[in-house]
Amino acid sequence: MDLDYALSFLLAALLSAGVIPWIVRYAHRRSLLDRPDGRKQHERAVPAMGGVAVFFAFTLTACFWLQGTSMRETLFLFPALLILFVTGMVDDLRDLSPGRKFFFQFIAAGIVCAGGLRIRSDFGLFGIGELDFVTSYIVTMLFITAMTNAYNLIDGVDGLLGGIALIGSAGLGLLFLQAGDGFHAALSFALSGALAGFLRYNFHPAILFMGDTGSLLVGFLLAALGIRFFSLPLHELAHAGISHGFTVVAGLLFLPVFDVVRVFIIRMLKGKSPFHGDRRHLHHVLVKNGLSAPLVCLTEYGATVLFSVLSVTWLQQFSTASALLLLFSLAVLLAEGLTIAYLVRSRKNLRSRADQFGDLRRKNRFAARLLNF
Repeated sequence: MDLDYALSFLLAALLSAGVIPWIVRYAHRRSLLDRPDGRKQHERAVPAMGGVAVFFAFTLTACFWLQGTSMRETLFLFPALLILFVTGMVDDLRDLSPGRKFFFQFIAAGIVCAGGLRIRSDFGLFGIGELDFVTSYIVTMLFITAMTNAYNLIDGVDGLLGGIALIGSAGLGLLFLQAGDGFHAALSFALSGALAGFLRYNFHPAILFMGDTGSLLVGFLLAALGIRFFSLPLHELAHAGISHGFTVVAGLLFLPVFDVVRVFIIRMLKGKSPFHGDRRHLHHVLVKNGLSAPLVCLTEYGATVLFSVLSVTWLQQFSTASALLLLFSLAVLLAEGLTIAYLVRSRKNLRSRADQFGDLRRKNRFAARLLNF
């Protein structure tokens, strides 16, 4: 049976990698390219239609797992994914306003909520316990929309979004498998396989970007799968060795959320709109520190794996609130450490330039004395 899940991953990877050369050629013929600007890291025009490959590979692979009770859930999931796919595609081609993008994201989130995917508890965070129907609906829609945009906003370095999302989806797949939920394990591995095929062409120097077509889709799917996992019955979570499902999902999906929250706070403290674009994301800080795109990816991949492992092991002994506080504190230490390293590096560079300038002035004075002599 485990071979079936490996085949799910492999099929999605092959489908994604196989269709991408066609997408790249079509995008170049039609000039459907993402061109550099002040906030982007790339220096040349690159197609931004990788999400088409991810959507195609995931949906086709998922269709092989439709049976019994999974049919009802899929009847709501696939229309929501289609709405996000079209929204992202239009945004990549024509630049939708943020308000319109949020509107369609809420519509998609509302559709999966109608299919029964809802957050039904506050997990001890606010002392409320079980949520009533309306509150559950609203909280779920906000959670899905926030996660969707968090993944969308970290797509700034070749291979970054795809790799972080692959780690999250593969981790969820393994957890679903241990909990005995084969259908959602298959969906998770299908997503990770589609991302693996895409990453073949997205690592630096990328010949294809994911674009909003893919980033919205990936964030939405990870949010939905995360809700499904921490909503499993306690006895199924126990099969996976998990006592706090929400903590595990928080660890797996934590880095993009933390990065966005951190940037929003910095912008508001500076009197700017939290949605004002700038170069303050973690990948921007790492690039300023002199790290190459592959090293930036490896650094953030490592942080994602670290948070995931901690959430499955050490953090299980704490309450949900305490675990989130510890995750946030650790992430702040890592982010501030990177910022301090950048400042120290900048000061050393300035000192080195000042020394070079001083040496040049001394040489010029010596040459002038020789000429006067």
